[in-house]
Amino acid sequence: MNSLRPVESYAAEDTLARSTRAKQVICGEACRVLAGRYATSLRAIVLTGSLARDEATFVQAAPGVKLLGDADFFVVFRDGCPLPPASVTLALVKEAEAKVAAAGVEASISFAMVYGGYFERLPRHISAYELRSNGLVIWGEQEILSLIPDFGAAAVSREDAWRLLANRLIELFELLAGKQHESEAYEEMLQYRAAKLFLDMATSYLIFAGDYRATYRGREEALRLAASSQSTTPAPPFSLADFACRVSECTRFKMSGEPMAYSAKELTDSALCHSRLLWVWELLHLSRRTDVPDPAGLMAAWMAQQSVRAKVLGLASLARRTGWRERMRHGIRWLRLSRSASPRYWVYHVVAELLFGISEPSQNGANETAPPARDWKRAARLLPVIDLNARGEGPATWRGLARAVASNYHRFLESTSS
Repeated sequence: MNSLRPVESYAAEDTLARSTRAKQVICGEACRVLAGRYATSLRAIVLTGSLARDEATFVQAAPGVKLLGDADFFVVFRDGCPLPPASVTLALVKEAEAKVAAAGVEASISFAMVYGGYFERLPRHISAYELRSNGLVIWGEQEILSLIPDFGAAAVSREDAWRLLANRLIELFELLAGKQHESEAYEEMLQYRAAKLFLDMATSYLIFAGDYRATYRGREEALRLAASSQSTTPAPPFSLADFACRVSECTRFKMSGEPMAYSAKELTDSALCHSRLLWVWELLHLSRRTDVPDPAGLMAAWMAQQSVRAKVLGLASLARRTGWRERMRHGIRWLRLSRSASPRYWVYHVVAELLFGISEPSQNGANETAPPARDWKRAARLLPVIDLNARGEGPATWRGLARAVASNYHRFLESTSS
């Protein structure tokens, strides 16, 4: 790509022009950093996610703009060429972020270093479908994405759709459980994560409803059409008109970066309310159980259906990501828990404890102690790794438990499908 001039002023540009220029800066600097070092070893550099679809959110930030969310790249190496170690990859990310910042764009960047075989083995998940449909090759072999298995929207995994809901809830709880600040930055990020939860609830719901689309705009349209229909099968867990309205608002926010009319707290409370209904509805479909009314029972019924292979793969993935001290310390507990489900499912079980155990976590200082029916310490012992105090007790508040869930998610689940 040609060298791009620094972005000195975005204020005079409209949203589309501003986003286009910022995207050019991010992609241009990523290419220069990666191709400048590995040109003979690379097959392609691929941009993925909302930035590839021109659906990323940029907001004004002195002296230029800030990308809310991440700029995600797959860096595809030729077979036989060694992949950079994690320390080198991190250094490359920092270098790219610094160059992008110097051009007036604040962005969090990630580089996933892979071989072409990675694409060939992708399961029928949302990320694979959207990567094949909307991934953008910004350097190298333009046909590289044809390595991804071709499958239709109707074949996307329902389990993966439910996982998406759980992952977005973790990210929201992580922010809510952190240090609370009465600041514009906190309110901005809370609004963004609540909006992302709504947008991915739409993704998750539409996969179960059999009307999934690969873009935010497409999903907004599908929901509006469903809401205007006289009959919807299967019956939704909430008012589709209300849900579609919220999703439309969040889609406009995601496209433009402009604040919404209602507060971050109002959006968050509404997102959690809809999430509770969707969580139960999806587990009813996944577990094929109609005789288990409570969320805990539904989760147990779904966990009981997990295959032995999935449990073993999950345990092996956990072991690879821990040191021998943690394996010695937690190994017996891991084996006991893995008889019932994989580590991922146990983390999601604790997510359900949070989702149904707190009412309005967005209020500063609210709900610091558990309701009488909730034992956050017991729930913490279901996580792969727990921060224990001298008496062997886990997190005693929902905030402590939410931070522990997020830590386990980032360490053991985020970069794998096991």
